[in-house]
Amino acid sequence: MNCLEKITNEYGQKTASRLEQFVKLIEEENKKINLTSFEGQRLWQEGIYESIKCLEPFVKSNDSLLDIGAGVGFPSVPFLIVNPEVKLTIIESNKKRVLFLEKVKKDLNLSFEIFNGRVENFNKEIHFDFITARALAPLNILMELTINLGSILPKPTNYIFVKGANYLSELNEAQNAIKILKLKVFDLKKIDVFFDKNIFMIHYIKTANVSKEYPRAWDKIIKKPIR
Repeated sequence: MNCLEKITNEYGQKTASRLEQFVKLIEEENKKINLTSFEGQRLWQEGIYESIKCLEPFVKSNDSLLDIGAGVGFPSVPFLIVNPEVKLTIIESNKKRVLFLEKVKKDLNLSFEIFNGRVENFNKEIHFDFITARALAPLNILMELTINLGSILPKPTNYIFVKGANYLSELNEAQNAIKILKLKVFDLKKIDVFFDKNIFMIHYIKTANVSKEYPRAWDKIIKKPIR
């Protein structure tokens, strides 16, 4: 059974057709500009199916979700196609990818917001139920970079980051960041997919406001990450 057949069985023909339309948009645009290295079955497996399965255990209908550095829309757009009532906001700094996301939004008649800029310049005071990112940065950098995007009240924002086989080394390296940024890490969740790949979700919340010195400027975070 290929990935499209599995998606059809799990989510129905209508949803599978919309995901197929999304994949075709990616493939067409990828011929013009380099949007993603995913193609063929890898695009379906690691781009589409994995994206849905990573968010599915956490995000429910009507939850608000912030996806940072989504690129062509992974993991949030495939999940939105399956769960159209999710309130999605995407931060993407690459203008070509933003234009592509706007085309996806129009052609598939999807409802989501796009912020064209860097995450450190996103200062809207909006509560998000969940914040996610995939392949954006090591965990200790992600934790500092996104610390002010999450809320404590009225309920804590859940940070859910997609990581691969090296998740334990990233988590170990982030122990000092967890203490300084006053975070609480929950049990890691292994995502089971039908193809051979190790995928883990790191899930945490912030428990208190942190010193105003955090997050530091981007160049300082990169040059001297919290260790």
